[in-house]
Amino acid sequence: MNSKITTLLFDLDGTLINTNELIIASFTETLNHYYPGQFKREDIIPFIGPTLVDTFTSIDPERADEMIARYREHNWKNHDMLVTQFDGVFETVQTLKQSGYKLAVVTTKKRDIVERGLRLSKLDQFFDVVVTLDEVKHAKPDPEPLLKALKQLDS
Repeated sequence: MNSKITTLLFDLDGTLINTNELIIASFTETLNHYYPGQFKREDIIPFIGPTLVDTFTSIDPERADEMIARYREHNWKNHDMLVTQFDGVFETVQTLKQSGYKLAVVTTKKRDIVERGLRLSKLDQFFDVVVTLDEVKHAKPDPEPLLKALKQLDS
């Protein structure tokens, strides 16, 4: 059986671009607004990864939508100032693309902020497919976004 790898799917946050400080700052600002002084950095770290809906619903189901809106507003305003590149990522992704791999981003973020991050890091040119929270019913870790990316790449 030939099992040659032809396709690579990437997460965005903390993988392709360093959004960790932006995410932590956005959670900190939001949570301090609703719960002053109750959440420290170490309490916030586990919130990186799950969807905002899952995280804020677990904290306060009644105000989750309001908290998400506040988080997103802070995140958007501070994006370009706090997002940085990881050393070697641009060159690595460029080399993978030039080597003929089909590349996709699969993320739990919304499309507008994903496109902004990819443009800022100049990685947008390398990805044939980007699957965001806006295109799926079930976010990661559900397989739906991964399967959608694979289908779009004919992989």
